[in-house]
Amino acid sequence: MKVIYLHGLGQTQDVWENVIEKVKEVDGQTIALFENLPADKPLTLAVLDEKVSKALQEETEPFVLCGLSLGGVLALMALENNYPNLKGLVVSAPQYKAPSKVLLAIQSVVFKFAGNKMFTKMGLTKEQVSSLISSLSGLDLTKVLAENTLPMLILCGTKDKANLGTTRELAKLTPNSKLVEIVGGGHELNKEKPEEFARALVSFLKDCR
Repeated sequence: MKVIYLHGLGQTQDVWENVIEKVKEVDGQTIALFENLPADKPLTLAVLDEKVSKALQEETEPFVLCGLSLGGVLALMALENNYPNLKGLVVSAPQYKAPSKVLLAIQSVVFKFAGNKMFTKMGLTKEQVSSLISSLSGLDLTKVLAENTLPMLILCGTKDKANLGTTRELAKLTPNSKLVEIVGGGHELNKEKPEEFARALVSFLKDCR
């Protein structure tokens, strides 16, 4: 058994180091979502889903997929592919359907006026981030989630007001899921609350063996 980690937008794979070192029960592996992306087409959820799919198809041992925010969306999308070695999901503050147009507009404006340093750190351009945010408008995983039978741990920080309602909806929608709200945590729980994140993950892994 191993855990495969997917980072969020604005993060890199290194963000998981503090969580991985605390989850000693299993091996941890990260996927760098924004490395070696095709330069000849816009960055979209479909492009990232294809990248994750290629990596997961090569897995020959049981694994749990763990993602935060954008990584959580991609983890939920993996349910559409029925990977035989996928034994469970851990998702932190994900969206499972298109955010409101207002929220998408706010995100677009924030990234539009952000400095280039932010995008360089991620290995992306402003145009790529803009096209990725736009692609969220077509997201709707309601059906596949309602039919899911795999165990799922859903995490959210109590200070993450933008996502707390959605995670509670997701927990009600998805059979065999458990919601854990981490007190005092914001959106980036893998950075802000790695010990609490790891503790919840270790407890969940017992249900996936």
